[in-house]
Amino acid sequence: MLCDTHTHLAAYSHDAGQTIDELLACAVQSNLSAVCITDHYEKDLFYNGREDIFDITRYFADLTAIKANLPKTAPELFIGIELGYLPHLDDFYSALTRDHPFDCVILSIHILDGEDPYFNPDFYQAGQETVYRRYLTALIDMIHHCPDFDIMGHFDYISRYAPVSDRKMYYDHFPSEFERLLGFLAEHGKALEINSRSIVRLKSCGCQGFDAWPDPAIIRRQLELGGWISLGSDAHNPDEAGNLFTETISWLRQLGCQEVVHFVQRQPVFTKI
Repeated sequence: MLCDTHTHLAAYSHDAGQTIDELLACAVQSNLSAVCITDHYEKDLFYNGREDIFDITRYFADLTAIKANLPKTAPELFIGIELGYLPHLDDFYSALTRDHPFDCVILSIHILDGEDPYFNPDFYQAGQETVYRRYLTALIDMIHHCPDFDIMGHFDYISRYAPVSDRKMYYDHFPSEFERLLGFLAEHGKALEINSRSIVRLKSCGCQGFDAWPDPAIIRRQLELGGWISLGSDAHNPDEAGNLFTETISWLRQLGCQEVVHFVQRQPVFTKI
């Protein structure tokens, strides 16, 4: 069962532009068997004066009703969430994930030192290596202090917006940080996400072929450690679900990956590729 584990709906994510019908139609076109809705929940983060959270009770009610009325031929629908991490939210997010029956929890960092690089290119003035190391260190702190998650979202988010010609993250540049990060994921049964949105960003900046995909050394090390890989399009718009999955699966096979994971009721489900 090939599942897109990272998608957003306009009804709940402030930056999304698709309905559930549009998402499912694209999923069919992309030959997906399932999609997981993982809308942004960014406690204490405000956009245009509004906190970037939603009513979780209504979220479950709406999506559960949609699931119940899907035709048998439709992709299966799972209910997840993408938690935007900030260091003071450990206890809050632990309670939230404990108290709600999500299929999958993605834990991500969009804000580093109070800034989102998407909005502020000056964020990188400290230098690419310094900023990337700070981001990886923040990810390490996040997964240790807020461990109730299933997928670590877009580990390479920081590279999307770096104002340099070669913005890719490389294992060899940060071996200590990647060892700590991947080691924790493998030991604790958490998935490393291959995020299509990051790939699209690198392709748009001139990366050719599989050079736009993550550094193979990172993926090989994750596999050597026995770690899991998930596929997430990070779809925000009607034509993005399952984006680049065919190419990504081909690329993963070349690296020795034999399966990908998604989650149902917080339990891993593996699909051979």
